[in-house]
Amino acid sequence: MKKALVSAAVLILISYHMMAEAASVSYADSDLISEGTGNKNIVICGEKSTEILRVEISYFNAALQEEGMGIKKIKPKKSGCGILLSLPFENFGYYKTRIFTASSSIDAALVVLPKLEEAAFSKEYFVQTHLRKNGRTDYLISLARLIGFSGIRDQIIWNSGDEPKAENIKSEYIEKAHREGLKVLATITPAASGGCRNSWGPSCQEKAGLLSDFLEEAVKKYKNEVYAWEILNEPQNIKGMTISDYLSVLRIVADRARQLQTGNVSLIGCGGGWVAGGVLGDCIDAIQKKRVPVDAVSIHPYMGFELPEIGYHHKKYTDSSDYVNVKSLSERLLRVKQDGLNLWISEIGWPSISKYKSVPSGLFQAVALSHFYLMEKKYDLARLVNWYDLQDDGRDLNSKEQNFGLITAAVSPKPSLAALAVFLRMIGSKIWVNGSVSSTGVHLDEFYSHETGEKVFAYWREGAVAEKANERIDVPAGKYIKYDWDGRRSELYVNGKLSQEVGPLPVYLVRVN
Repeated sequence: MKKALVSAAVLILISYHMMAEAASVSYADSDLISEGTGNKNIVICGEKSTEILRVEISYFNAALQEEGMGIKKIKPKKSGCGILLSLPFENFGYYKTRIFTASSSIDAALVVLPKLEEAAFSKEYFVQTHLRKNGRTDYLISLARLIGFSGIRDQIIWNSGDEPKAENIKSEYIEKAHREGLKVLATITPAASGGCRNSWGPSCQEKAGLLSDFLEEAVKKYKNEVYAWEILNEPQNIKGMTISDYLSVLRIVADRARQLQTGNVSLIGCGGGWVAGGVLGDCIDAIQKKRVPVDAVSIHPYMGFELPEIGYHHKKYTDSSDYVNVKSLSERLLRVKQDGLNLWISEIGWPSISKYKSVPSGLFQAVALSHFYLMEKKYDLARLVNWYDLQDDGRDLNSKEQNFGLITAAVSPKPSLAALAVFLRMIGSKIWVNGSVSSTGVHLDEFYSHETGEKVFAYWREGAVAEKANERIDVPAGKYIKYDWDGRRSELYVNGKLSQEVGPLPVYLVRVN
């Protein structure tokens, strides 16, 4: 892997508009990931002409509107398989470019991020990796770290037919993530071939002891590398498994975990299990009632195509709003914290595709993601938040299930990657201290870092309508560094009333002392 990959935070999306014989970008030779502004090299294989190229560049503002930056003329050089061109970027941000070569036009989207400061997060921010399925283990682990995540969530496969020995447990990604400085949330998942993944019956229930043996061997092998162990993922989707069945298995495993002489073993229950991903609290209530000794419980509060400030109606949801959204979740699950049990969100995500026709392609995911993370920080809903997914599961752009990634199946970044990476840099290490919501749906929140003393204000508008509207932003007078949703940086002086264009994507104001 190139050294540039290790410290980089620029990702290049490549698709092709064929005009003649295919030209393609060489990922191995291009500056796919680099940190900071400056020139970014792209090697185009199959293209030999070194005539001056035209490059169109644009970006999206917080109101979801595309703004052009004009046309640049670049003189490429010969390089290995083709030509090399160096594109200058003087600011951070998510950029769309179209490069016109002699034989084709190539669309490239770049994400240029500011440096990630080494400040401790106020909670854990993880990402789902699916390394067994996606491959590219080294690349994806490095990418997760560069985006700013503190850890990853992935599977350890339990085959009930194998003897539970450490040598039968093969999850090389765990050691690699640990070396990269990432924590690992390992979800123990039955193998498809073992018969218990798709259907749960008496024979599977009898194998709970084998599962506890498996956990013991896994803990012995990875005791220093695994942050926590989650027992089964969404067990309600295993045909025939009831909450009672699950609690029986969980207790056997938990009791064994408490007996291990390998230090503290953090055990996570529920796995996002039961009605609506556990948001009704049915699995959590059962664990608390039966006093199963786990360290945390996890939910999967997916909201489909709905924005997190709105959510969706659930017929069994009986709080004041009758909607599953971030605010109602904080109210409904408050008792979990009050009882001293940690709540984790071990899966949350939105697809790139949207029901909002006015939202440019891919930006809906960035909007929903930004709203969720800012609101979750405000209500301090969970101790750990795991974004699902790092990479798309397929290439069908019309499939909801295949488009939850921050990068495409072709390893190309989306706007959501920029939005989440900038959130982690601006807000990840801070706590919410104050905020307001205007009658027009504009959120203004103040965040503070006890570690650095830094104050950051964030403002955004509810909904996903691509429009510009000026709003009064009440922040103290002084000098600020303004970062748009994607990191575009500018300076701002506030002497009195501040009026700003506010859109669905957030803007961050960092107070300069």
